Amino acid sequence: MIINGEGGSGKSWLIDHLVKDVRCVFREQPKILSQRILLLAHQGTATFNIKGQTVFSALGVSSLSRSAFSAPYTSLTTQKNGPNKLKTLQQQYKDVYLVIIDEFSVISCRMLHWIDERMKEIWPLQRHLPFGGRDVIFTGDAAQLDPAVPYALSTPLLQVYNDVQRKERE
Repeated sequence: MIINGEGGSGKSWLIDHLVKDVRCVFREQPKILSQRILLLAHQGTATFNIKGQTVFSALGVSSLSRSAFSAPYTSLTTQKNGPNKLKTLQQQYKDVYLVIIDEFSVISCRMLHWIDERMKEIWPLQRHLPFGGRDVIFTGDAAQLDPAVPYALSTPLLQVYNDVQRKERE
């Protein structure tokens, strides 16, 4: 699901109420609820607004390896200390059923692919499904500035295709 709206339109308020409604449905304490919902954002200010975590910290990317998003995805199982990190993430998120990603417009296509692959590793029983079978809600402002990397999720496919064709000719 995508929830789109300009700044100040109430997206963070809506996220807060979604979390409260899930708490009512499951009749759970906040600590248990926080294990059912994973609140993510690309930037620290957005994580503060939704009381979540950055994609980097939640999915096990150190600040030194954020360039990982510019390279093809590498499975955690092939990285140094990766199997231990993966086991920790699997244990930490074993009860997560809903993932909310705020400020999706600043997430590049490559980063979204990376998030999808990492989530498939975390929930391997549903690896054949997008995002490891978890429900994902994207919130943000599609009219916002594009990310500082080649293509935002909102970039028209024809533009990406034309750019690739032009670079191949060069």
